[in-house]
Amino acid sequence: MNDQNRTIIFIHFLTDPAGFDFENPLEQKVRAEKKEDDVLYSLDNFSDSLTLHYAKKLISDSEQITVICQLQGEDVPTGGAFSLLNQLIKKKDSKLFCNRDYAPLKPMMTRLKGRVFATGEELMKMLFE
Repeated sequence: MNDQNRTIIFIHFLTDPAGFDFENPLEQKVRAEKKEDDVLYSLDNFSDSLTLHYAKKLISDSEQITVICQLQGEDVPTGGAFSLLNQLIKKKDSKLFCNRDYAPLKPMMTRLKGRVFATGEELMKMLFE
């Protein structure tokens, strides 16, 4: 990995808007391991338009972007978060990771050469080694 700072966007795909976990263990691991100058931004598929707008600005303004999708189940709505992934396609140095296969994200995973991780440890190796 190069020395350039990166933006890490964590998208939680929830079944219920009230299910956002502010102490998500996987997100906390990433937060603890990222470089000091890296930006970590977290949102979910039920996020409001202001939150989505800021995430789109981060994608637009960043050179190196990593998006981590954590899906609660197989039948979660994509919500506004899907538009972020569409914007990600336009960036050269972007990476996409998901904790499971999810049909609506398959075109994005294919186009961005996304990777599925089975465990938090596996994701950490993909991100930081």
